[in-house]
Amino acid sequence: MSIIDPTFEIDEKGRVICQRHTKYPFFIMPGKNRQQEIQMEKDLTCITCHHYINDECFFPKIEIDKIEADRLSMVAFKCKLCGSQIDRMLTVIQKLYSQEKFKIEIPLICCTCYESLKNKNFMEYYGKRLYLAYFLNASIIIGFILSILMMRSPTSLISGIIYASSIISLKGILKKTFHINLSVREIRKGKKYFDKFYKNSV
Repeated sequence: MSIIDPTFEIDEKGRVICQRHTKYPFFIMPGKNRQQEIQMEKDLTCITCHHYINDECFFPKIEIDKIEADRLSMVAFKCKLCGSQIDRMLTVIQKLYSQEKFKIEIPLICCTCYESLKNKNFMEYYGKRLYLAYFLNASIIIGFILSILMMRSPTSLISGIIYASSIISLKGILKKTFHINLSVREIRKGKKYFDKFYKNSV
């Protein structure tokens, strides 16, 4: 059995595509409708490739399963520019393959940040995310302060706690569902990485 070495390309939306994936012809098919685009998003993973199913990829099946488990746990793979979780498996696979095969370190960058770099508006995107992060953090603090100030009124106290808890939940939903990290520390860390490696090229 021959082992399949993956090769990669990045499409116009910043998505990493494996050229050896058995669904590659579908991935690059022009004129896909909305339903086909949704299906493509689901299929952009090693799990849907016959090379994975037949255990003939460069990465053994058991290793791919572990990579996928780490990705879904939302702790292992983060975008270098915004700190958001990388939600596309092939982005992670490309990095790991380059690192293992060629000893080349490729930074993990999410599609949104990649697009902002390509469109030369990363700083605008950074500013909006930082503003939203500060706004949500301030809202949480205000909610708790109001709760403390209104402790004499049980109803007001409960309302303040519910308000602050709702904002915290919103941040959690944005991070878990939409992979948007609104940690001020992570956003500023990404800005430093941008200044060091990308500022002069965009």
